[in-house]
Amino acid sequence: MSTTFAEALLHHAEDMATTPHGSDASMARAVSTAYYALFHLLVDEATSTLFPTHSQALADATRRAFQHTAMKELCAQVGKGNWRQLTPAVQQVFVDPVEPKLAIVARAFVDLQLARHQADYAPHQELGEARVTALVQQAIDAFDSWKQVKSNENAKAFCVGLLLYRSWRIE
Repeated sequence: MSTTFAEALLHHAEDMATTPHGSDASMARAVSTAYYALFHLLVDEATSTLFPTHSQALADATRRAFQHTAMKELCAQVGKGNWRQLTPAVQQVFVDPVEPKLAIVARAFVDLQLARHQADYAPHQELGEARVTALVQQAIDAFDSWKQVKSNENAKAFCVGLLLYRSWRIE
């Protein structure tokens, strides 16, 4: 079985995080790479959900349309794990309950994006090996959780929402 780009990024993040006495730059890159691994996993899954028989040109164009901030906004809601805390517009497309494994994926996306911002834009703040290891493990756990939940209806709604969430917010 071939490794996807997202999986290759995740393995690279893990390698960087587990290198003995990694430099601060290596630790920052591990966090950033773990975030982008999860980002690419979700974008690939969403693209496949939206266009299961898509051409490569359509897939590439669609991938460029995903917005990190909008994805984080949806993930912040889903990560709460409580269907009743979703906005009414989002409740219309999700079913109760939000699966705990889906909430794990969503929380990981939010946490990793925040950590990536710290790693990329505040490099003077040391992340620490223990925190980097925990963040990379959170990405690994998100990948594992996604595999278990990706065929559920809420996971499909989540995939669509990653691209269209801001349109759903119009109430």
